[in-house]
Amino acid sequence: MSLSAPSLKERFAAATGLVTLAAAFAAVIVLIVGLLGKETELYFAEATIAALVLTIGLREFSSKLHHERQTHELREQMKAVEEKNRLLNLTEASAHVGHWRIDLATDQLEWSAETFAIHGLDPGNLPRLEDAINYFHEDDRDLVATSVEQSRQTGNPYTFKARLIRADGELRHTESIARVEFDEAGKPAALFGVFRDRTDEEQMQQELRKARDEAQAMAKAKSAFLAKMSHEIRTPMNGVLGFAELLQTSPLDKDQRRHVDLIVESGRSLQTLLNDILDLTKIEAGHMTIKPEPVDIGHVVHRVAQLIEPLAREKALKVERVVDSALPQFVLLDGLRLRQILNNLMHNAVRFTDQGKIRLSAQCVNGQLEITVADTGIGISQEMQENVFAAFAQVDQSSQTERGGTGLGLAICQQLAELMSGSLSVHSIPGRGSAFTLTLPMLAASKAQSEPSYSKMIEAEQRLAGRRILLAEDFDINRELFADMAQRLGVELSAAEDGANAVEMVRDASHDDQPYELVLMDVRMPNMDGLQATATLREDGFDPSTLPILALTANAFADDVEACLECGMQEHLSKPISIDTLRDALERWLPEKDEAVLDQ
Repeated sequence: MSLSAPSLKERFAAATGLVTLAAAFAAVIVLIVGLLGKETELYFAEATIAALVLTIGLREFSSKLHHERQTHELREQMKAVEEKNRLLNLTEASAHVGHWRIDLATDQLEWSAETFAIHGLDPGNLPRLEDAINYFHEDDRDLVATSVEQSRQTGNPYTFKARLIRADGELRHTESIARVEFDEAGKPAALFGVFRDRTDEEQMQQELRKARDEAQAMAKAKSAFLAKMSHEIRTPMNGVLGFAELLQTSPLDKDQRRHVDLIVESGRSLQTLLNDILDLTKIEAGHMTIKPEPVDIGHVVHRVAQLIEPLAREKALKVERVVDSALPQFVLLDGLRLRQILNNLMHNAVRFTDQGKIRLSAQCVNGQLEITVADTGIGISQEMQENVFAAFAQVDQSSQTERGGTGLGLAICQQLAELMSGSLSVHSIPGRGSAFTLTLPMLAASKAQSEPSYSKMIEAEQRLAGRRILLAEDFDINRELFADMAQRLGVELSAAEDGANAVEMVRDASHDDQPYELVLMDVRMPNMDGLQATATLREDGFDPSTLPILALTANAFADDVEACLECGMQEHLSKPISIDTLRDALERWLPEKDEAVLDQ
């Protein structure tokens, strides 16, 4: 067993005990000698002297040990302070943060090692306050000097960010945070603060801003490209689909009708593809808006099933529809987007089902609306189910050519569901079928907007007969198409080839007391576009109550719609435009015929 050397504290305690023991021993000797009498006076004197010498010696020894103890404790305290300072310097160096102090009475500076390092100076080479301020960029020096002086006068703290020019000429971005120390009279006596090198942070922010700007530029270029593509595709598509639909109403033999039907079907497929691309772009850009309205769920389910039945019959598939009686008749939803999701799911079900049936059901589950499209088709593997809602993903790559599709539909459906605060999920077993479930909040509504009946459509066309409208359109095929549509609707249509021609024709007609009652205005035209033409007409005093202007454009983005409305147009009609769409728009914006006659 090894014994360690006694510590200074233990040695001091032992010495104190010895002094106490010696004093007691001396007292005993004095007492004994006193009892023995005068014969021992010599011995008494010697013993007393010996005891005093012993006591003094022990006291000196004890005092020395006490001094050694104090010295040792002071050294330990200094070591602790030095260690704390070392750790503080390491911390400041790691964080690029230094500290400083200014004596406001003398302007004397105190800097930490890291503050020197940020300035690019050797420790100890302490500048004057004026020289320290001159290290900052010339455009920032006034900010620094003003901050110090205001704190000196008001006692308020400050924070500023400024550029620093180091001793080696390197530019650094810094931040200084100061607090005020007060004297006994409550007046500012010193400033103490931290000094941070934020150059890395500033560079990162600049890189992020650059990346943001590049992303915004790319998004803008993408939107411009899609707008251009939309215009270039929709403009001729308007002619293709428009004339094909007009041909469908003409006397045709069996083969001719089949050919025309194929043209219409192909054109609508192309239109669906274009709409899918534009919808996905709108959603990604945050431009897609949801418009809740009272929706008759039962009517939507039956109508969607009814529309898919012709395609299902071609493959001998049975279509079932089930609506839970516990559902309210009307639910507050975006009816257009709901039908878009269900139509897509139903078309997918028909496309990937070769035998069996397709079932469309709506029910109330835990206070929410659940609409499920289930089929007995090829099913989806577990691996593919994880990516089935990704854009451009294909369920069946091996038969992609046979079954078609772009892989955009389900991605759009899921994002539309999320925009409506809902979700879209899938459960599938390969070889047995799939079930897609749309879950939406169920807010009961009182009523739904009624759909126009056939008799009302006939009445609308009768009211349109003889109405004077102007078409501004630079594409000759579309001018011919709208002329045929107007003739079918009984509308008197005049045509202008550009915006400037349209403005001139409106002015002339008003001057001749035969004003137009409505203008169909294409947006992209040479010489003067539709936006400029509309703004000019509004400046001329042709207000919306006397001359509604409806935009005819292939641009279907929210920004395009907003631009049309801001310049004074009343509605935005996106190409391709069917005769039904045109009739409904004219019915909405043309005044009652009797009122028009009275105005004349």
